[in-house]
Amino acid sequence: MIILVNLNDFLGGGETLMVRMAGYLQKRDKPFCLICAKQSYIHSDLQKNEIPNIITLNNKKIDFYYQNDAERMTMLKEFTEKLPVADSYSFVTFCMRDLYTITQLSKEVENSKVSHLILHYQDNLYVCQSLFDKFVKKYFSRENYSRKKQIAFNNHLFNKLCDSNAIIPMSDLMVNLWNRKFGIRLSKDNVVALPTYDFSDEKPTIQKNNHKILFIGRIVDFKIPGLCVMLNYINTHKEYALTVIGNGNRNFVDRFIKKNNIDTSRINFIGLVNYSKLGDIIKQHSIGYAMGTSIIEICRYGLPVIMALSTPKHRLFKRNICGGLYANCVRGNVGDNLFAGESEDNQPLLEDVMRDLENNYEKSAEACYEYVKNEYNFTSNIEKYLEIIENSKPTDFSDFEIPKASKLRRYFFTKIKN
Repeated sequence: MIILVNLNDFLGGGETLMVRMAGYLQKRDKPFCLICAKQSYIHSDLQKNEIPNIITLNNKKIDFYYQNDAERMTMLKEFTEKLPVADSYSFVTFCMRDLYTITQLSKEVENSKVSHLILHYQDNLYVCQSLFDKFVKKYFSRENYSRKKQIAFNNHLFNKLCDSNAIIPMSDLMVNLWNRKFGIRLSKDNVVALPTYDFSDEKPTIQKNNHKILFIGRIVDFKIPGLCVMLNYINTHKEYALTVIGNGNRNFVDRFIKKNNIDTSRINFIGLVNYSKLGDIIKQHSIGYAMGTSIIEICRYGLPVIMALSTPKHRLFKRNICGGLYANCVRGNVGDNLFAGESEDNQPLLEDVMRDLENNYEKSAEACYEYVKNEYNFTSNIEKYLEIIENSKPTDFSDFEIPKASKLRRYFFTKIKN
């Protein structure tokens, strides 16, 4: 039996993926069970889609690392009591916080094994910031991970799973980064890009370039520099207009526009959009500019997409850079070049990429569509997940103990959570 585990209460890529995986397992009539937090996005969406076999945890403290011995025993007991009877269990986790819990649980459950989906470039750095690191990040926006013993522990945990062929990275970039920087033995043979859509056999109609660019994405710290690059481009190319879908820190963007005397007459911020209306809005434009799964969303309507770059440094780029035409990006990359350790100096300029796109518009649009159709197909990629999960080996965690947070870290964590 496959047990999907995700205790996040918010909506993100991993949470959407879990719900869609559950729906797929239900249609395929495969034995499965779902473990999620009560009153979470996952829980409500599973109920809305009438997906059965849901286990919800009443324990509000879901961060195993921050629990004391008694709390850990209570949580593990709740897990084991609620698990359905099965001959064997394949636990699947979506973030390292839950991997900590399931690593310990697998020692309590017979005939069990653990697989893990890596959906974030810094997943291996979970709880690797010192309290001073957190202070510096909050007040100076500088990110550092100085807990070397914790980093070594996380690396060891991941390598144990790698030896069991139980890790599924989402991109080749991630494999390169973790191998090089952390010595984590990820395999490119197990890379599966995010399962996103089942594409129609009928190709979308390629429109002419109407000089309308569409940006889709939350206006948040790691995405704002990429958006500002496009604002600079629009300001110097009067033939283009820009539509921005998404909400967030408009104050920063408005200050940037004012400071740089950017003409706003061709820029339209429309905030959040109901998903049912998104397709019609996309089709009114001719070029996409995005990061994350929004890239695939735009490409599937036949628009060429330039990949915007996210940044871990949360500051504006010195040059107007981007990630290039999406058809030319490596497998699974959705704007993460800088998170993967690449230099800003090695990224292409938006000006150059746009010029090449304009000269090869139809070919660029077709290439983007074919690329996402081949790499992000939902059914084939879910099947790849299931094949790796089924063929993975059980991992021996008998001599492996999840560390505990100090009393001081636990105190501050509790204060912040409350």
